[in-house]
Amino acid sequence: MKHLRRKLLVDRAFQGRLLLRLCCYWAIYHLALWHLLFLFTVGGALLSHDPTAPMKTWGTQYRDFFASHVSIIVCFLVMLPILGRDLLKFSHRFVGPFVRFRNTLQIMLDGQVVQPIRLRKHDLPSEFLPVFNEFIVKWNERLGHKTELPAETDVEADEPDSLELVESR
Repeated sequence: MKHLRRKLLVDRAFQGRLLLRLCCYWAIYHLALWHLLFLFTVGGALLSHDPTAPMKTWGTQYRDFFASHVSIIVCFLVMLPILGRDLLKFSHRFVGPFVRFRNTLQIMLDGQVVQPIRLRKHDLPSEFLPVFNEFIVKWNERLGHKTELPAETDVEADEPDSLELVESR
């Protein structure tokens, strides 16, 4: 049975926390970068300061810095949703199989025969799959049903991804 990816969020608790963490780290990084760049700019202005020219206040210097570097904020705001969506798609390759494992275990708790699971091409917890499928075979044998393990190369085809920024192939 082919499992199409229809939802971006399959486990709101995990993927939501992961996305929130990305946003927090991204914001902290940019806040630190912004203020460090401001301090370097002020330091450079102090070193090259003409003693006959009047000194600018911190507020004036910060306003001038903001006006000349607003592109950093715009870039941050444009990139955050793009990276957030890619992170959700990438985390789906990890969370999606665990949702399938959980659903299969729920069916087993109901005392039913289940078929071994096949993961999609780039799903991540692939080391867990052979042990889980062996468990399914033993479970089905206890219920009096013979089940064959899928071949290791038997992988469900992924639907084409329109946005795959991060992918290790």
